[in-house]
Amino acid sequence: MEPGENGMYHIGFQPIEDIRNHFSGDMWIDRTTFDLVKIDLAITDAARHPFVPIFRADRLSNVDLQISLTFKNVGSSNNPDHINFRYQVNYSSIRNNPGGMDPSIIQREIATHGVLYFYDYDDPFIIPRFEYDANYDDYRKMSIIPFNKVFWDNNNTMILTGKQKENLGFFASNGLLINFKEGKYGKEFLSLTHYDSSLYENYYTFWDSSKRFSLNRSLARNRIYTPKKINGSILTNLYNLEVQLLLDVTRVGPEFSFKSYTVFDENKSSFHLPEEPNTMAFLNIFFDLCEIERRKMEHALYTTANAMEQIDSIYQGTRESMKILTAKYLKEVKLGKSKSALEKWNAYVLERLDINNVKLSADREDKF
Repeated sequence: MEPGENGMYHIGFQPIEDIRNHFSGDMWIDRTTFDLVKIDLAITDAARHPFVPIFRADRLSNVDLQISLTFKNVGSSNNPDHINFRYQVNYSSIRNNPGGMDPSIIQREIATHGVLYFYDYDDPFIIPRFEYDANYDDYRKMSIIPFNKVFWDNNNTMILTGKQKENLGFFASNGLLINFKEGKYGKEFLSLTHYDSSLYENYYTFWDSSKRFSLNRSLARNRIYTPKKINGSILTNLYNLEVQLLLDVTRVGPEFSFKSYTVFDENKSSFHLPEEPNTMAFLNIFFDLCEIERRKMEHALYTTANAMEQIDSIYQGTRESMKILTAKYLKEVKLGKSKSALEKWNAYVLERLDINNVKLSADREDKF
């Protein structure tokens, strides 16, 4: 027990052993309600921490963490008010030198701090509807969801300082303002934010009328099997095509704003067959059919939805109709081998999107 203050219990704590794996700190508890009011956590030279080096050869050392969480009563519950955090780390950049010389090592001391502020408890953000791997790091997750201008234009809680505005102006004038406008997300966002795109392999391709989709054969899930393995397998086990609908909803007063995208999910897809003359048309018609359903969904959202229950119902209904439509397509076209069926579905897409995949596939050397 530490000296109390302002009607609170003040408790200090530290690990009995293994101090590099556990926090030390202080906590303040309301004497009347026994609610946690504040807790400070600190660890020096942490053996476990949430950081990894950018390159595998690099090393982190002397990681120090300080985290302070403050709470307040909102209604009948105890809620977080803000979190202060600070960390310091020694970063060793290890680079091989030509000619067999010893590698060069550059030491950097890195430190940062920040505040996470909780507000407007009765009006939480609407989390975008999208399924991604729960193990993805935050940076990769941020690259998936496109910039939403409506959301930021109507979120005035975070006010920029004069210096921050000056910095944004500098980056904007030099063409370096990343993810502050439409069209820079997914693969394009990751390729812009780091020169070594292999660090953040992106598995999501957003539908674009000006571009056609092609398989990433560098992925193991798209590796072409040998003829013997193909002949000994069930055809439907040799490929799987997964497309997601990303829906980002913003509430502006009593109204809703919607942004939606059709996204080919290579993390869940696979294609172990060799490409044939109609493969490109086959894949892109599949993708286009999903885009057609997305457009139907967005029209329904803007014309009929006025509550989150309706929005989620329309979203889930569209996902189901998309599965039914694409299943029918896959059954009929037989990977593009049924020319008449492929022509029928190509006409369906051509009428609705003005895209002739069969023609583009025939001229794919120039188009893809």
